[in-house]
Amino acid sequence: MDDTNQFTREEKEYARTLMIRQQSLAAGYYNGPNSLQDEYVDPFGGDTLSKLGASIEYLERAHPEEKASVTYAFDRANAEGGYKLLAEKEGRPVEVEFSEDPLVRLIREAMESLQKSGHSNSSSGAILNADDLRDQDWFAPFLSRFDAISTSREGV
Repeated sequence: MDDTNQFTREEKEYARTLMIRQQSLAAGYYNGPNSLQDEYVDPFGGDTLSKLGASIEYLERAHPEEKASVTYAFDRANAEGGYKLLAEKEGRPVEVEFSEDPLVRLIREAMESLQKSGHSNSSSGAILNADDLRDQDWFAPFLSRFDAISTSREGV
């Protein structure tokens, strides 16, 4: 995704929809015509933790320019947070590498903080750029750290 305003919001939303579709397929979720859904074979046999791991691995293979975006950081943090939460719940080891990217780690920390407080991890609207992330109530306590990271990153 582009955080440089070279694309319209509609173009960014369309690209995000395509990325989500690709990520879902990589994670073993069917995405296609209803008439073919019965023929689909889940490569992970319904193992949600494996699906989340595949989603993280898919995101890891993204282009470096993509990895510099806020949208990527949000998606990666969300996938990692879900993976960690489910692994803990099922008593299974974490078998994927979590990102060392400071923005991914910060967003994941914000999401975990929200969950620990008993609130849902619900965002208001799509997160397509830095301003969208700044507008999230759940992210407000982390804005000063976000701004510090943003100044050291391209594309944020």
